[in-house]
Amino acid sequence: MTTVDPSASLPSDALTDGAEVPLADAAARAVGSRRTALVALGLAVAALGGGTWYAAVRGHESTDDAQVDAEIVAVPARVGGTIKHLSFVDNQEVKAGELLAQLDDDAPRARLAQAEAALAAAQAAADAADADARVASS
Repeated sequence: MTTVDPSASLPSDALTDGAEVPLADAAARAVGSRRTALVALGLAVAALGGGTWYAAVRGHESTDDAQVDAEIVAVPARVGGTIKHLSFVDNQEVKAGELLAQLDDDAPRARLAQAEAALAAAQAAADAADADARVASS
């Protein structure tokens, strides 16, 4: 077996141990092997990134001029008032008869109490007028 002294200068095409592999070719093969490994690593990273991107965006449509085909139904109010609570969110599908909103009933209750008080006052005035009429006629 032939040993190579690193301090000795050998021509680049020198043969070692009867093998026909020059030293420059061995160094080039090592660099090529490293380059191949880096290219393979780069391709693996690109494939992983592409797969991740595809998994994230598949099934998602994106457009600036999209049109949606849907039915829009006007829901008229039977009474006016302030909404206390909404029972749905935007674009939620609702069924007929479902409660959509709850109105604040403080103002109508106050008006009802005021009307009942006015009715009681009017009945008391009517009773007093009936009593005065009975006294006057007797």
